[in-house]
Amino acid sequence: MIPAVNLLPWRDGQRRRRNRLFGLQLGGVFAAALALIGLFALHLDGVADGQRKRNDFLQESIAEFDRRIEEVERLRHRRRELGVRIEAIQALEARRGTVVRMLEEIVNTLPVGVHYQAMDLRGDVLALRGVASSNQDVSALMRNLQECPWFAEPRLLNIKDAVPDGLPEGSSAMNGQGSAINGQGSAFSMTVVRVPLSAAPRAAPVLAATSAVAASSARGH
Repeated sequence: MIPAVNLLPWRDGQRRRRNRLFGLQLGGVFAAALALIGLFALHLDGVADGQRKRNDFLQESIAEFDRRIEEVERLRHRRRELGVRIEAIQALEARRGTVVRMLEEIVNTLPVGVHYQAMDLRGDVLALRGVASSNQDVSALMRNLQECPWFAEPRLLNIKDAVPDGLPEGSSAMNGQGSAINGQGSAFSMTVVRVPLSAAPRAAPVLAATSAVAASSARGH
């Protein structure tokens, strides 16, 4: 006959050991999970910090580029202003040279017996008013202006027998070449177009005054 053995205390001990081991394992797992979560959080913080630094660098670079773009725009605006000023100065220089050359050609085309009293330049249209010894001298003036490469489209507006302004009957005036004009003559007004500097020759030929002098002498002047 086998003696009876009470196994309840042993079983209770085994149960307590298993429970303790399970608690330890569960605590280890929980601790490991906490450690992993902490490491992942630290990694995320590092990544976020690196991204913030990169964003700050990009913002600083963009701001620097914006400043440089503004400086370039200011320089471009200043260059445009300087270009406009240079063009204005060049236009004034060219206009001054054109006006001087135009006055020279006005003298060169002036026949003997013609005297200018007034000139008015508006744009490229030059209005002339003066007196001549006769209508033939006015025709000679228009031919000279037509043949001059610095002028175009001479147009006679008015011509009539008259005494030059401010001169009494029988007195005389001097024309552009130093010749006397009798007190009685032909008063005229005309317009002529000034040829632009780009289309005008660099050195226009001087018209020969010998033919005008001969024609005037033949008329008895």
